[in-house]
Amino acid sequence: MMMNNDLKGLKKPQNYTKAKKMGLVCLLFVVLMASAACSRSGKESISENDNTEDTMKQPSDPSAAEPTGTEESDPIAEPAVNEESELTAEPTTNEEGELTAKPEQTGKQDPTAEPASGKHSPTSTPASISDFIPSENVVHSTTAFTQGNYLFYKSGKAGKTVIASKNLKTSKVTELATVEDYYFGSSEFYLKGKNIYYLVKGDIYRIGVDGKNKTRLFKGTAAILGFHEDDIIALDKKAREIIRIDRAGEKKSLAKLKSIDPLEAVMVPDGIYYISKSVNNTLDGNNPIDRLYFVDFNGENKTKMYESLDIFDLKSNEENELFFLAISEEPEVMKLNKIKDHKVTAIHSTSREELEAQGCNWLDSNTFTLLAANAAHVYYGVDFNNSKAMNIYSVGTDGKNHGLYLNAFDIKGINPSAYFMRGSMDGGYLKIVFDCDEDPAEIYLMDLQNKSTIKFEGGYYIPSSIDVEGEYVYYCKSPKYDREGNLLNSYAYGRSKISTLK
Repeated sequence: MMMNNDLKGLKKPQNYTKAKKMGLVCLLFVVLMASAACSRSGKESISENDNTEDTMKQPSDPSAAEPTGTEESDPIAEPAVNEESELTAEPTTNEEGELTAKPEQTGKQDPTAEPASGKHSPTSTPASISDFIPSENVVHSTTAFTQGNYLFYKSGKAGKTVIASKNLKTSKVTELATVEDYYFGSSEFYLKGKNIYYLVKGDIYRIGVDGKNKTRLFKGTAAILGFHEDDIIALDKKAREIIRIDRAGEKKSLAKLKSIDPLEAVMVPDGIYYISKSVNNTLDGNNPIDRLYFVDFNGENKTKMYESLDIFDLKSNEENELFFLAISEEPEVMKLNKIKDHKVTAIHSTSREELEAQGCNWLDSNTFTLLAANAAHVYYGVDFNNSKAMNIYSVGTDGKNHGLYLNAFDIKGINPSAYFMRGSMDGGYLKIVFDCDEDPAEIYLMDLQNKSTIKFEGGYYIPSSIDVEGEYVYYCKSPKYDREGNLLNSYAYGRSKISTLK
């Protein structure tokens, strides 16, 4: 024993008791020192995890690890807390079609427990997202989209929206981020690789598909146009410029838009097309000519592609072909133009004389609307402003087979004061939003195969939120008409089977 070793060389019996006492003191001192060392060791372990909400006991099988609840700090602004990292949920739909989630605990363990190894195991991906396979393709939408075996969607209220993912095999739901935004609208969110990109009050954020590493990349008033390599291409609406943002959040200006509203820009594989709009009023010496430009991703090779009195409704299809409407003054003609391989060609044109002969009011600003384009056809609307004819025309992307597709006033139940507001292509449907002045806007999905229509009724829908995904349509709606836009918290995200709406 250590005591005996310490007593070696003590020959006088009278010194034994003293030596024993000294040995006890030494032993006590050793115990106290060991205790202090353990205390310091414990404090160091906690210090290493100061940025964690809880210290989780790690399972021996890394593939079965639970989320650690680690908060990732926003490098520019406030810390981003992922309150949902400890929850999984099953989405449910109430009687009104509102998407809700029922959280269930994932089995949080003793926060003071340490693994048997005495070391922290690396944090693993939550089980509900562990089999996610990233794609090289960028997927985006306003309310819902799928990637592989996962559905990404928005739920909750319009003012406090949850971005979530659902494993379509296991039905497990992971809440990724909560967006508190009181902008009356629904902005797009993007999936690129293993990250989600989304907007909060015009700021651009990135977060992992596991709900971690939330980072604000840009502060301002932005709209995401797309991605080039690992960089975001965006429209800074406040500064009126097209910008490129790298992964660290560094911004580069690509082009200044000397333009009045609305600002229009579309990204293609090798650059960006944008419109520089001018005031048509020439009384103050204004140049009324609009111009269409192209610029590459380095902000170089800026090229004027087209100019006319009015250029508007710049849209693309899945073939990366661009289309836009243009009004010329001499001669007075409406042209539907196509851009392919950096060449502009007119695929259809109609003169003012022809349209006025049919009763069209040429000077009305809402007369022409480019609704949408797919790989085969382009759809545009002409409002004759007589409450009798509001025609939807179709023409092949090659300029062939132009003709009347449908008179919108033939749609059953349409408001007689309706006129074209905007349109888009969504899941094989032509989505058209009609403005109705004092009445709520009317939104229709039109099946391009048989011209059957679905009207969104039973509440007031945010038009930009309507998304077709598979056999469902996703939306954000209020149970009553909010004419002044003061009831944002009454808008809730939901979904309905398309078959039940027909």
